[in-house]
Amino acid sequence: MVGLDVTLETLITSEHLELLKRHGKEENRAVIEFMDQSLQHYFHFYREANYIMNAAPMHDPLAMMAALHPDLLTCRQMKVRVEHQGEHTSGMVVADLRAQPKVGEYIEIAVGVDARRAVGIFLSAFM
Repeated sequence: MVGLDVTLETLITSEHLELLKRHGKEENRAVIEFMDQSLQHYFHFYREANYIMNAAPMHDPLAMMAALHPDLLTCRQMKVRVEHQGEHTSGMVVADLRAQPKVGEYIEIAVGVDARRAVGIFLSAFM
Protein backbone atom coordinates (compact mmCIF):
# COMPACT_ATOMS: atom_id res chain seq x y z
CA MET A 1 0.00 0.00 0.00
CA VAL A 2 1.27 3.47 -0.86
CA GLY A 3 -0.36 5.92 1.54
CA LEU A 4 -0.76 9.67 1.44
CA ASP A 5 2.16 10.19 3.82
CA VAL A 6 4.45 8.80 1.11
CA THR A 7 2.71 10.19 -1.99
CA LEU A 8 2.84 13.69 -0.46
CA GLU A 9 6.64 13.47 -0.77
CA THR A 10 6.45 13.16 -4.56
CA LEU A 11 5.43 16.46 -6.13
CA ILE A 12 4.91 17.59 -9.70
CA THR A 13 5.60 21.31 -9.94
CA SER A 14 4.84 24.14 -12.31
CA GLU A 15 8.52 23.99 -13.32
CA HIS A 16 8.06 20.34 -14.32
CA LEU A 17 5.09 21.30 -16.47
CA GLU A 18 7.12 24.04 -18.17
CA LEU A 19 9.85 21.49 -18.89
CA LEU A 20 7.29 19.14 -20.44
CA LYS A 21 5.78 21.93 -22.54
CA ARG A 22 9.25 22.82 -23.89
CA HIS A 23 10.72 19.33 -24.35
CA GLY A 24 7.81 16.88 -24.42
CA LYS A 25 7.37 14.63 -27.43
CA GLU A 26 5.02 15.96 -30.09
CA GLU A 27 2.70 12.95 -29.71
CA ASN A 28 2.31 13.81 -26.01
CA ARG A 29 1.38 17.49 -26.49
CA ALA A 30 -2.36 16.98 -25.92
CA VAL A 31 -1.75 15.05 -22.68
CA ILE A 32 0.78 17.62 -21.49
CA GLU A 33 -1.70 20.43 -22.20
CA PHE A 34 -4.41 18.54 -20.31
CA MET A 35 -2.07 18.02 -17.34
CA ASP A 36 -1.11 21.70 -17.38
CA GLN A 37 -4.75 22.80 -17.33
CA SER A 38 -6.04 20.26 -14.82
CA LEU A 39 -3.12 20.58 -12.41
CA GLN A 40 -3.83 24.30 -11.94
CA HIS A 41 -6.87 23.25 -9.88
CA TYR A 42 -4.72 20.92 -7.77
CA PHE A 43 -1.98 23.51 -7.32
CA HIS A 44 -4.62 25.89 -5.93
CA PHE A 45 -6.13 23.19 -3.70
CA TYR A 46 -2.80 22.11 -2.20
CA ARG A 47 -1.71 25.72 -1.68
CA GLU A 48 -4.89 26.30 0.36
CA ALA A 49 -5.01 22.92 2.12
CA ASN A 50 -1.34 22.06 2.74
CA TYR A 51 0.70 25.21 1.99
CA ILE A 52 2.33 23.44 -0.97
CA MET A 53 3.26 26.15 -3.47
CA ASN A 54 2.84 25.55 -7.24
CA ALA A 55 2.95 21.79 -6.86
CA ALA A 56 0.70 18.81 -6.34
CA PRO A 57 1.37 15.32 -4.99
CA MET A 58 1.54 12.51 -7.52
CA HIS A 59 -0.81 10.19 -5.60
CA ASP A 60 -2.09 7.95 -8.40
CA PRO A 61 1.03 8.08 -10.60
CA LEU A 62 3.22 6.99 -7.68
CA ALA A 63 0.93 4.08 -6.85
CA MET A 64 1.14 2.98 -10.50
CA MET A 65 4.92 3.43 -10.62
CA ALA A 66 5.24 1.27 -7.51
CA ALA A 67 4.00 -1.67 -9.55
CA LEU A 68 6.52 -1.05 -12.34
CA HIS A 69 9.44 0.19 -10.20
CA PRO A 70 9.05 -1.30 -6.71
CA ASP A 71 12.62 -0.24 -5.89
CA LEU A 72 11.40 3.39 -5.73
CA LEU A 73 9.83 2.61 -2.38
CA THR A 74 11.06 1.61 1.03
CA CYS A 75 8.47 -0.78 2.44
CA ARG A 76 7.77 -2.46 5.74
CA GLN A 77 5.43 -5.25 6.77
CA MET A 78 2.83 -3.90 9.20
CA LYS A 79 -0.37 -5.10 10.74
CA VAL A 80 -3.05 -2.67 9.57
CA ARG A 81 -6.78 -2.28 9.27
CA VAL A 82 -9.14 0.27 7.80
CA GLU A 83 -10.91 2.27 10.49
CA HIS A 84 -14.63 2.44 9.78
CA GLN A 85 -16.18 3.70 13.00
CA GLY A 86 -13.97 6.59 14.13
CA GLU A 87 -15.48 10.06 14.07
CA HIS A 88 -12.22 11.59 12.80
CA THR A 89 -10.50 8.54 11.34
CA SER A 90 -13.21 6.83 9.30
CA GLY A 91 -11.67 5.43 6.12
CA MET A 92 -8.09 5.80 7.36
CA VAL A 93 -5.60 2.94 7.49
CA VAL A 94 -4.47 2.38 11.07
CA ALA A 95 -1.24 0.50 11.78
CA ASP A 96 -0.62 -1.41 14.99
CA LEU A 97 2.99 -0.44 15.68
CA ARG A 98 3.34 -2.17 19.04
CA ALA A 99 6.26 -4.57 19.51
CA GLN A 100 3.78 -7.44 19.29
CA PRO A 101 0.94 -6.14 17.10
CA LYS A 102 -2.48 -7.66 17.75
CA VAL A 103 -4.85 -5.75 15.44
CA GLY A 104 -5.15 -6.02 11.67
CA GLU A 105 -3.50 -8.08 8.96
CA TYR A 106 0.09 -7.95 7.76
CA ILE A 107 0.57 -6.15 4.47
CA GLU A 108 3.47 -4.36 2.83
CA ILE A 109 3.30 -0.61 3.51
CA ALA A 110 5.42 2.03 1.77
CA VAL A 111 7.20 4.15 4.37
CA GLY A 112 9.49 6.11 2.04
CA VAL A 113 10.09 7.00 -1.59
CA ASP A 114 12.96 8.13 -3.79
CA ALA A 115 10.87 11.14 -4.78
CA ARG A 116 13.39 12.71 -7.13
CA ARG A 117 13.76 9.50 -9.12
CA ALA A 118 9.98 8.92 -9.16
CA VAL A 119 9.36 12.37 -10.61
CA GLY A 120 12.10 11.75 -13.17
CA ILE A 121 10.55 8.48 -14.28
CA PHE A 122 7.16 10.14 -14.59
CA LEU A 123 8.47 13.06 -16.64
CA SER A 124 10.54 10.82 -18.90
CA ALA A 125 7.36 9.06 -20.05
CA PHE A 126 6.39 12.28 -21.86
CA MET A 127 9.80 13.29 -23.21
